[in-house]
Amino acid sequence: MTCNHGKWKKVSKKKKFRDEYAAEDEAFNDFFRIGISLNSSKKSGSTELHLKLYEQFYASDIIVASPLAIRMLAGHKVDDKANDLGEKAMDQDFLASIEYLVLDQAEAFVFQNMEHVEEVLKALNKTPKKLTQLNDITRIRELYSAKIPKVSKSVADDAPEAFARGVTSYAPLLRQNIVISKFRNVDLDFALNESCSTNLFG
Repeated sequence: MTCNHGKWKKVSKKKKFRDEYAAEDEAFNDFFRIGISLNSSKKSGSTELHLKLYEQFYASDIIVASPLAIRMLAGHKVDDKANDLGEKAMDQDFLASIEYLVLDQAEAFVFQNMEHVEEVLKALNKTPKKLTQLNDITRIRELYSAKIPKVSKSVADDAPEAFARGVTSYAPLLRQNIVISKFRNVDLDFALNESCSTNLFG
């Protein structure tokens, strides 16, 4: 909301956002998720910026969600009471082109269930299995869909752990990971080391 100094020409579904997240009860909601898209259009010689809330994840530029929400939306079985959707019903393609991963207030994950975080991190930047949900083909970057043809010695020297773990795509190597936490934790460090320590830059 603070982008462009708050001067948005149009913010869609703003009332719905206030109704859902202004209540005190929502402060304890661990299943929050919202897709945000940013669009610009030229009109009368000036550029108008539009912010759309509650956009579908496949059309979103920003996804704000809890690890639990992402895991359940992707079709993972969370517990014994949850429905086991099975591999065929799992949909993780909306996580394929994540360029920036921000874990804000990461210390809270330690007091919840770290397994949710671990499973979401493992699902990031996988090669898309289908394109039926994709509205704009330009959202797929070539680097994010291309396979690494051959590991050169220089690349292997820069990120030996990545190739030791069988990384075959450029996407997880180029993703920027930002973790904001009040303290360090062994479990959180382990999850980040497993899934976020193989990038070549940044």
